[in-house]
Amino acid sequence: MAANSETLKNVNNRLLNQTASLSAYPVFDPKKVELDVEKSIKKVTSIVNSKNLTDEDKELIKSIHTHAKVIYEILSERISMQKVSVQSLKVIENRSTQEPNSFLNDAADKKKTKGLTKEQLHILEGWFQENKAHPYSQKDQTELLMQTTKLTKSQVQNISNRRRKEKNAKISPELATLLS
Repeated sequence: MAANSETLKNVNNRLLNQTASLSAYPVFDPKKVELDVEKSIKKVTSIVNSKNLTDEDKELIKSIHTHAKVIYEILSERISMQKVSVQSLKVIENRSTQEPNSFLNDAADKKKTKGLTKEQLHILEGWFQENKAHPYSQKDQTELLMQTTKLTKSQVQNISNRRRKEKNAKISPELATLLS
């Protein structure tokens, strides 16, 4: 029985930590999270089937159930947000390809420059505007941005990082009075 209680406490703590990390970090692997939760549920199910449960075990099982539900809700919400973000990126891509002077043709004719073309900036700015709340590009979004802008992975990530920093850059009120 003590082994069951210890296992349940470990499962409960792992799910609690998983919930906290999903809430705090924008980048995650949904399949890995889902597999971890399913593994935990299998452990709990085998303990429940043993029918040697104390009152503390029953309370832990309720807590584990709640954590698992919360994790699945967060996963569902985050995955749907990611899908919406990818769809909006495709819309932006379609808009840029409909413009008469495609940057694909211009890029072949011009020498390489250090700056980005207007079309590339338009696509990246559009993505950033759509994702202001979470300006971190996910793996699939980064790949789609790479395809649409013909930039490298590091260039896309640098743009994403720069925009996030710009979003968070604020001047304190004390300094604002000195600067004006």
